[in-house]
Amino acid sequence: MPPTPPLQKKFQTISGYRLESLSSDDLKILCSAVDTFKIDKIRFTPGSQIAVSGLADDKLSDFVRYLKPLLKPQPTNGISTILNCNDCGECKNGCISTAELVNRLGLLDLPQPMPGRLKVAIAGCPRCCTMPRLRDIGFIPASAKAQTWNIFFGGNGGRKPRIGDQIGAKLTLPASLDLVAQALTVYQREAEDKMRTADYLRSVNLEQFLRKIEKIASIDSGQGI
Repeated sequence: MPPTPPLQKKFQTISGYRLESLSSDDLKILCSAVDTFKIDKIRFTPGSQIAVSGLADDKLSDFVRYLKPLLKPQPTNGISTILNCNDCGECKNGCISTAELVNRLGLLDLPQPMPGRLKVAIAGCPRCCTMPRLRDIGFIPASAKAQTWNIFFGGNGGRKPRIGDQIGAKLTLPASLDLVAQALTVYQREAEDKMRTADYLRSVNLEQFLRKIEKIASIDSGQGI
């Protein structure tokens, strides 16, 4: 009988932090951490998080502390994952900068708690490698020259796939963020616990959803008071 292969150690995602890129000096720190904490394997998730195998449970906080200079905190506003293309200039097809959008999404003031997980995908070109139409919120460049975005809401992959609905077109960055905040306010108020945006939009009419967003927008502007 062939020898039984060794059991694969499970990967443990370092929650609460992102690691989007590494300089040569950063890589040295990461390699040093791997050696110091006897890490078996390390990989990067699609959401720019670190997952490791072989890390003892009681060493997790020390490992995070060791890597703190490299890590960026995850958003604490209800957005669980941001899938982001390489920034413009890092990919030959990139036509619009995404870095500022990533940073401002993390700072977006959103009502709490959100009913379900929120996955955001930002595409740096119309090829849409991050699959923004299959995420709760998706950003696709509308115009590289004008630096505008098309916004999608309610997408999902997995067992019940759904293409997100376009809720905004040719919006500037500030207008895009305002629209996302207004859409999520409606979702937060009306969706059931653990209901993702895709299931919420299956339960309502898109036109009704857009009218509710307009009401939120009019209140935000002072016109609805």
